[in-house]
Amino acid sequence: MKRAAPILAGVLMFLLLAALARLVPLNQDEGWYLLAVRRVSQGHTPYTGFTFTQAPALPYLYQPVLPLIRAFGLYGARLFQALLLSLTAGIMLHALSPRRLADALPPLALLLAPLYLQYGLTVKTYALTGLLLTAAAALWLRGPERRTLAASAVLLALASATRLPFALLFLPLTLSLLLRRKSLGDRPWITFAASGGAALLLFFTPFLLRDPGAFFFQTLGFHAAREHSFPSAVHLGFMLRALYTALPLLVATLFLRTPFGARPPEEKALWAGIGLMTTVHFAAPHPYDEYLAPLYPLAVLLIVRAASRRALPVSSLHRFALLVLLFHLTSPYLHAWLPLQTDRIWNRTRRETDLDTLEYTARILQKFFDEEAVLYTPDSYLAIQANREVPRGLEMGPFSFSVREARPALMDWPAIQAALAQSDLAAFTGYQFIHSPQIVPFTPEEEARFRALLAEDFLHYTTVEGFGQGRLPLEIWVRQ
Repeated sequence: MKRAAPILAGVLMFLLLAALARLVPLNQDEGWYLLAVRRVSQGHTPYTGFTFTQAPALPYLYQPVLPLIRAFGLYGARLFQALLLSLTAGIMLHALSPRRLADALPPLALLLAPLYLQYGLTVKTYALTGLLLTAAAALWLRGPERRTLAASAVLLALASATRLPFALLFLPLTLSLLLRRKSLGDRPWITFAASGGAALLLFFTPFLLRDPGAFFFQTLGFHAAREHSFPSAVHLGFMLRALYTALPLLVATLFLRTPFGARPPEEKALWAGIGLMTTVHFAAPHPYDEYLAPLYPLAVLLIVRAASRRALPVSSLHRFALLVLLFHLTSPYLHAWLPLQTDRIWNRTRRETDLDTLEYTARILQKFFDEEAVLYTPDSYLAIQANREVPRGLEMGPFSFSVREARPALMDWPAIQAALAQSDLAAFTGYQFIHSPQIVPFTPEEEARFRALLAEDFLHYTTVEGFGQGRLPLEIWVRQ
């Protein structure tokens, strides 16, 4: 049962996540990432062939998602996310070696945090990054054996090639090996640093050689250019939401009462990395609490590992797991998963989830419009669900820009006009009217200008209420 417990727990978690994947609200990023996957399958390259503002690995590693999308639509891509989260749980439990399935309850309870599940099931970089970080940490915690250190470094480099800031984790881990040179010698730190450095060069060099300016602007400059009217309030909100999500982990740490100095050096290095990455993400111009999602399973692994050393009674751990599950039920994220819609001072129940509405809208496009029709939409998950192409250059919706030049004025009027000229249909919500990367709305005059430009060649076909992220009205226009 010792080997079967992680597998069985992973299967049970996948079944639960597959059901939850239909409830999680839609997110604009899902369409952008999946359009990047489509572009790579068509032979295009990130940064020079299409806009992509993350590290380059995801569009290549997500190629297995395309058959799932053809079979199940966006829900198929979310099933892939559920698989990644389940593999993360399986790797964690394998590292902890539970003897019974009941022994796996505490780590699984901690992994069911709604913030972690929401952004893990959403098609973004977090599930893949969290899986790679957890696998790298599991190998790192085995000790300074050269083969495991090399494999850990390669996985960490791949996580960095999925989400660039996590390359900073090499600093505390390499420093930990350097500080133990007297007892370990030079081979461990050289092996770890050389393996990680070689893997980073392998993953990033092709894109840096092709166009370094495009790479650095899209992965760093774009994010640095973001602005917000109330930055202090945004950062405070990030801290409060992160604290709420991490509260069970903090309680567990206090419950274990393990002095930090008594922890193994491998664990200290990983905790230092978690602190470093939390600080880096907090310092971002516009921090989102979802940035910490890949670190969450890493923290759970360290806490449960410490609990296993204490040899606490199983009954105590199960009571703690039950309290954690009850705490998760109080999460404000769960309210957004329910098919509710606020109408002034009361809530109205909707029969459809966000995913249901997306599937209904996609069927409208598939039924009445030819498969070759090009769809202008900043709500890119509609193009994914309907299996329709978007104009070249519109891969990131309102955050798209020309890959031929690094300029702060993204999706300017000539670019919008050129995209409309390529299109047979136009479908948009209020996300059309966003200036990027500053994240400020169009003025009324600019919105009127867009509608006048649209009306020159398109006729309004229908409006779908409660569509997509924010559950906004979606207008569908057809070329005359």
